[in-house]
Amino acid sequence: MLSMIKFIKYFIISLLSITITNCVYSKEAITNKQLIVCLNKKKLHIKKINISELEQINQNYFHPCSDQIQISLINEYYKKKNFFKAQQLIKQFIQFHQGHKNIDYIFYMKGLINVSLDNNILHKLFFLKNFETDPKYAKRAVFYFHYLITNYPYSNYKPIAKNYLRLLEYRLARHDYAIINFYYKHKEYRSVINRVKEMIKKYPNIRLTTYAIKLMKKSYDKLEFNLEIKKH
Repeated sequence: MLSMIKFIKYFIISLLSITITNCVYSKEAITNKQLIVCLNKKKLHIKKINISELEQINQNYFHPCSDQIQISLINEYYKKKNFFKAQQLIKQFIQFHQGHKNIDYIFYMKGLINVSLDNNILHKLFFLKNFETDPKYAKRAVFYFHYLITNYPYSNYKPIAKNYLRLLEYRLARHDYAIINFYYKHKEYRSVINRVKEMIKKYPNIRLTTYAIKLMKKSYDKLEFNLEIKKH
């Protein structure tokens, strides 16, 4: 029965993952077709997007199509999971194109890359114990998605960013709850209480917070019980 429940959860999450991924590619800021048109206007006669060729052209920071080239390269690096190169190029893009019309997309990609670096967040939610996992990439993704939503309220990527934020919030809440549960099992009741108070502030609307509050109440009871024993 338990394995069937896990399978159903995995199936639902897989579908959600595919849906979100499709949204990413359907909303690319610069399509390959648009880039080819730009390059051909400059008499480069490009018929197909080639990463190595784009990298060579990108060495000229002042090329008329440099912004479109960089966005296309960021997309290609992301698809090939070359996140290091994607991040380097994002940094370069922000440096040279701060007021660009697609700058919202760049911050969206920063969030997306950090979600990927968080080691397949959707799979982790249901199958891995994330007590020992470092959530730094998830936290960075939250920062960039919040930045996008706050600074670019009319961005096309705002709805997708909000979807990711919901997933990330649950991932981070689950991490906090795992730590709280660990402390409770090891009878570190004061640590449980302090951690739960933080969790209530950060995730007031997550169901896991309700479970954490129950552990906090039990911890208070344990501390009072231990205090009574010491009195006697």
